[in-house]
Amino acid sequence: MSKITFDQIPDVLAELRENQKCILNFIINNPSLKKEDEPSKEILLTLGQVIDYLRERHGLNLARQTIYCLKNDRKIPFIKPEGTKRLLFSSKQIDEWIQNGRQIKHLKE
Repeated sequence: MSKITFDQIPDVLAELRENQKCILNFIINNPSLKKEDEPSKEILLTLGQVIDYLRERHGLNLARQTIYCLKNDRKIPFIKPEGTKRLLFSSKQIDEWIQNGRQIKHLKE
């Protein structure tokens, strides 16, 4: 890679922007790359797993405490099996919650 001079910066940035547009168009127009097209299987997730799931699948970087606050305010769907303190989250319900503008109440098993 050759060195870029100060005078070349505007041209290099323009080329980078054009390349970025081409990549984005490719991703948008290639159905096999869209996460929304993947079949949604129901998987029960722990708190740590739901944090990773939200970040990887939906681009949301939520802290552990934020998830607890959402749970306490009944703003995120969760499952609390009777007789346990354990919280579980259904991947399918999380996907629906995101798609529906994050308005689903919790479920209790």
